[in-house]
Amino acid sequence: MPQVLAVGISALLMQVLTLVQQTVIYRVASVYGGETSQLLLGAALRFWNFSFVPLWGISQGFQPAAGTNYGAKDYDRVKKLTGVFITAATVLSLVFYIPVELFPDKILSMFLTTPGITEAGATNFRIMFSTYILQGSFLIAVTLFQSLGKANRATWLVLFRQIILFIPLCVLLPIVGGMGIRGVWLAIALTDAILVIITIAMMLSEFRKMPATSNVNK
Repeated sequence: MPQVLAVGISALLMQVLTLVQQTVIYRVASVYGGETSQLLLGAALRFWNFSFVPLWGISQGFQPAAGTNYGAKDYDRVKKLTGVFITAATVLSLVFYIPVELFPDKILSMFLTTPGITEAGATNFRIMFSTYILQGSFLIAVTLFQSLGKANRATWLVLFRQIILFIPLCVLLPIVGGMGIRGVWLAIALTDAILVIITIAMMLSEFRKMPATSNVNK
């Protein structure tokens, strides 16, 4: 039971702490941009959450594949599967990434009907979504640690993304250089960029600890 709970807690935290994260986002946005910024962020985050669904699905397909091969000590296949799933998740993310970067106002208009409001948030939405293409790598890495039974690492990654790293950036960036509301949008993108670098480093470190060749056929 403790092992089961340990693996599931990081996934639970990702969902629960999203509420905390978005509460902070809307609160800071109301200070620097008022109701208009809250509406724009609300629309952007709805699309963001929707775009996460297929990536989450890929990560759930990756978990049993990685866990089974790790349990069988086929470490080479674990590494290969990780690369394949990261590539697949990155390619899939282009379905959402390209339209947002090219037509941010059109995407926002799917959720907002107030005339002229989408143009005001188009650039900020593009900034926020600029690191979405890295999300597949992050989710697969978190799922990998869950699959290897190292849930504490997955939990810390989630905490860093949702709370430890994001909240200070969200509060401080609007003050830096007088960025104001743009700092809130930038905090989302910068958090993910920093965290992906940390996550990839942790994943490569884990791979180096695995035997160079599979033990299955020995």
